[in-house]
Amino acid sequence: MSVLERKLESPRDNFRMFHCVLKDHDASLSELKAARAGDASALEGLREENAVLKEECRTLRSSLNEQVSSFD
Repeated sequence: MSVLERKLESPRDNFRMFHCVLKDHDASLSELKAARAGDASALEGLREENAVLKEECRTLRSSLNEQVSSFD
């Protein structure tokens, strides 16, 4: 019998081990949720910046097209 198996012989030990694993899982899940919220916020900021840049490109393209048309 391994050391771990001997340590987990009683139901109380099993419960304690399960409880520790569950607490670790909950902590990891909380960290992942916080990271996901941060990523979502950053992504929203990038989308807004992208929309502004696209509009600037449209404006520049339109301006250039008008200038080129004036040469004809």
